[in-house]
Amino acid sequence: MKSPIQSVADKVVFWRGGSNINPGFEGEGDGKEKEARVEMTVEETTDNGGRQQWSSPVEFLLSCIAMSVGLGNVWRFPFVALENGGGAFLIPYILVLMFIGKPLYYMELCLGQFSSSGSVKVWDISPAFRGVGYGQAFATWAVVTYYVSLMGLTVFYFFASFSSVLPWSQCGEWASEVCIDRTKNVTELAEAMGKNVSEFTSAAEDYFSREVLQIDNTGLHSLEAPEWRLTLCLLFSWIILFVVLAKGVQSAGKAAYFTALFPYVVLFIMLIRGCTLSGADKGVLYFIKPRWGELLKPKVWYAAVDQSFFSLSVGFGSIIMFSSYNNFRHNVYRDAAIISVTDTLTSLLAGFTTFAILGHLAEQLDVDVSEVVKGGGTSLAFVSYPDVLARFDWVPQLFSVLFFLMLFTLGVGSASALTGCIITIICDAFPHFKRWIVTLVVCASGFLLGLFYVTPQGQYILELINYYGGVSTCDNSPLY
Repeated sequence: MKSPIQSVADKVVFWRGGSNINPGFEGEGDGKEKEARVEMTVEETTDNGGRQQWSSPVEFLLSCIAMSVGLGNVWRFPFVALENGGGAFLIPYILVLMFIGKPLYYMELCLGQFSSSGSVKVWDISPAFRGVGYGQAFATWAVVTYYVSLMGLTVFYFFASFSSVLPWSQCGEWASEVCIDRTKNVTELAEAMGKNVSEFTSAAEDYFSREVLQIDNTGLHSLEAPEWRLTLCLLFSWIILFVVLAKGVQSAGKAAYFTALFPYVVLFIMLIRGCTLSGADKGVLYFIKPRWGELLKPKVWYAAVDQSFFSLSVGFGSIIMFSSYNNFRHNVYRDAAIISVTDTLTSLLAGFTTFAILGHLAEQLDVDVSEVVKGGGTSLAFVSYPDVLARFDWVPQLFSVLFFLMLFTLGVGSASALTGCIITIICDAFPHFKRWIVTLVVCASGFLLGLFYVTPQGQYILELINYYGGVSTCDNSPLY
């Protein structure tokens, strides 16, 4: 009859692939000596059998924060909250976070840390469900390819911000006939021309769709060559990811000090600047005004679950991957609590900052706040925000550089985790492969696939992959 300690030792051997546990403890010495020997045996496995480990617990924590606090916190959460009850949305969101999101996050941390395996090999616990791991890996790879293309857009805007005049501040040769630059009052112009305000487009909107993306309005009927400037920006993004991931958690952990902390510096700078602008109070009140009746609608609770999974990155396998490089006895319960709270507070900080900025834009255009709220995602990051930044009286280029550097940094934190998940899966399956070579092949493959997104039809492809890859993964894989 095996003691509980012996059972734990057996599980550690099977899951962690170790071979250094002495199988000959049966029948040697008395009971106390046996248990002491087994305790030593379990302790010996905490070196992960030669597997890399984080240099410090702080690097693991910061890497998890950088993974969870991504682009979605800045351009997704504020508008999900606004569409689902405003301030009232916090009630279902926090409840879901406490009773579903955080427990699942903790469970994934435990699975990875106990097994020292990636998101596919961890299913050795139940081989019949190994397909779940492969499904997660496929969806994660699909998400990575378009996520890095969005990082490429931030690189494009980052370098464009060094112009003496921000190129999206006024209508250029690329502009449409209904383009309005920031020097004109939209309401007065609409009344003079007998048109609705909605019929005009801002210079920032035309710049994004016509100059940067060069969108083919006919739809996805053919596929043209990639836009060369976006291709270079995409290549730059993948090179940065390769540098961050080349040495595994040893290099990723060092990068996390910057990718996890720098975005907060910029967010606070933007919040302080936003609160000093006229109209900021109207934007913030528009954001937090509760609509209690929305809480009775099932779609609001579904949105809370979806946003919680998306924000925490539950179900993608990256949480399991990160914790698999932990010491066997690391306190992941504490980390799960810290990360969950930090992620939520960051989303709120981004929400206040965003709507303070949009409130100022509404006052500048002499329209209601609802008129400038065109949704989250790329329209916020590459249309609404740049439009406001161009209207700053004092050094708009500086704020633009900081903002897009922040977005790129957020992207690196999340994309490095997702890409690292794929690399770990391959290295677990083929341990004799050199990690830096696997990283190079994965990054090169990601770049080649990403070329589809920098074509004039790229946004249509991105929407398809986002829905069937990202959204479906968030909704379904955590159920397993």
